[in-house]
Amino acid sequence: MKIVAGNRGVGARDIGLSVPEFDDLRSRAGVFDQVTATLGGPTNLTGAERPQRFELLEVNQDRTFLRGEILYVQDEPEKPTSEERAHAIELHRQILALASAQQDLPEGEDSPLSYHLAGSLPLDLDFKQKLLGLRSEAKRIQTVIEYFEGILPNLRRAVQIRQKVGGNGHSH
Repeated sequence: MKIVAGNRGVGARDIGLSVPEFDDLRSRAGVFDQVTATLGGPTNLTGAERPQRFELLEVNQDRTFLRGEILYVQDEPEKPTSEERAHAIELHRQILALASAQQDLPEGEDSPLSYHLAGSLPLDLDFKQKLLGLRSEAKRIQTVIEYFEGILPNLRRAVQIRQKVGGNGHSH
């Protein structure tokens, strides 16, 4: 499927985007954050450059590919505190440790840490979509912290149960 964003309205521009088929594009495409337009070439989803976020305003299905109108969105200038960033990173590390995985963080404080932390885990898609809709990194980090603090006890309990089941059933 190909999406071509039209050039109607302020902040909109022509780009092409090839994406996998969606069951219901309108409900899943409120905001894309991993789209980068390359000059003279197709749009890529590698995330090698810092992506420019945009909101899909309207989808047009008149042609053999989808076309739509987009509006580029900017984050609010509010940044998370270093303590909030550190706390979110530590919770993320604890979750990965439960799965015996290693943490790989983006370089620099300007990178959107909230997207990396949420994107590196198989989290609820509604939660990820909620993050995409927030326009402040500080609010996204706070939301990630709350979510991680909510799921960590259940994850610990699940790991503990698996360990008991894998053993002889005794906790000692």
